[in-house]
Amino acid sequence: MKIEVKIILNQFAIAVTIISWIIFFFGFLILKRHTAQSEKKRNRLAVIGFILQAIGYVLVFGVRRESFSDIISMSVPVAVILAIINLCLASFSLWITLAAVKTLGKQWDLGRE
Repeated sequence: MKIEVKIILNQFAIAVTIISWIIFFFGFLILKRHTAQSEKKRNRLAVIGFILQAIGYVLVFGVRRESFSDIISMSVPVAVILAIINLCLASFSLWITLAAVKTLGKQWDLGRE
């Protein structure tokens, strides 16, 4: 019983994450960006954020494990709490990112110079 509940919770967490990625992708396509204003100065420290993202992708997609398995052993109540935290973090990150894209327009792009 415990294993079945944990598998369902893991599947729920993965489904929330995938749905968040889909909304994130379409948010970039749908949101109208403001017209680009002249850029006065580029903050080179923003490159650190992109490096951290690259490291995150390596950690998430580079390590292989059995599908829907726990990274570490945990009880069902802890798994429920982590699934709820996943839902909250995914919702918050979607909201903050899409709000930033809407506000900043094309200025979020690192490649423009």
